[in-house]
Amino acid sequence: MPKAVVQTEAITYNLKSLPGGWVQLRPLTFGQLLKRREMASRMSAVSQGNKQPDKYTMEVILHQTNLFDFKHCIMDHNLFEDDDDLVKFNFADPKAFEKLDPRIGSEIEFEISKLNEPDTEADLEAFRSGSGENLGEIQTPDSNQISVAK
Repeated sequence: MPKAVVQTEAITYNLKSLPGGWVQLRPLTFGQLLKRREMASRMSAVSQGNKQPDKYTMEVILHQTNLFDFKHCIMDHNLFEDDDDLVKFNFADPKAFEKLDPRIGSEIEFEISKLNEPDTEADLEAFRSGSGENLGEIQTPDSNQISVAK
């Protein structure tokens, strides 16, 4: 029978922004994706008296969602905070992001995003239907491209 659980095996990505650096990532579960989406936006309405709201405001909160992604998707890595390689970078600590090189953080963020969301509307439809059609190719750091079995 087909399994409907998330892949638990981590995928290793060699970082282009830091030669010799790597991270092992795993996708979020569907429950984690729902929580992430909930965290990603807030909507509020302001009204005067009993009439319809005069103003709607929607905030997009990327910082918190990125912290959530890094904490839950990074399974292992070889990135350190110090020159002696004694203090391993702690992606679960929000304060650590203040030290992270933006090129490295952006590359990891990009790989996590690719891992968790379909790229196109056709991919999303194939993803939702489970058909696997139209999934095309996936970029990987080691081989640049691999074909997805259909």
